[in-house]
Amino acid sequence: RVGKKESSVAKFKEKFKNKKLRLALIITAITLIVIIVSFSTIACINKFNSKVYKNVCLFGENIGGKTREQVIEIINKHGEDVLKAKTDIYQGTDNLLVVTSDEIELKVDAAATVTNVMGFGRDNNLFSDNLKILGALFKPVNIEPVYSYNEEKLDGVIKNIDLTIKNRANDDTYSID
Repeated sequence: RVGKKESSVAKFKEKFKNKKLRLALIITAITLIVIIVSFSTIACINKFNSKVYKNVCLFGENIGGKTREQVIEIINKHGEDVLKAKTDIYQGTDNLLVVTSDEIELKVDAAATVTNVMGFGRDNNLFSDNLKILGALFKPVNIEPVYSYNEEKLDGVIKNIDLTIKNRANDDTYSID
């Protein structure tokens, strides 16, 4: 009888271990399914969202939840204020040079800026896009505006700067004998 008790106890322990293993596998499978369903739900919600995602900032202002048209209005409203404040001062050894945004016709490119703002979290990589969007929920993301300028006027400003520099090289070519 002792032999039978030991074998039945061994069988019970083996079944108990298998039940623990099964339970652990079932819990792991359910957890993975919940994570996959949750991620898929979030991805679908984000994919069909046509507004700016939460905690996305432009000009230091949180524009989360705004539509494309509202973002254009914000750019038109704040873009001029930002440009008025843009004055670059260059300190040379003998002179001080000031370049204002009007001199080179510096402007905020509204179309490119809106594309950058609306493109945040929409790079067509589902996994990284959703990580960016989730990251933005915890830490605001500042989108820099895109600037455009008149290249001819900038070249003119650079030439004027070059002419005002003392002891500048007049002939900036060299030759080897």
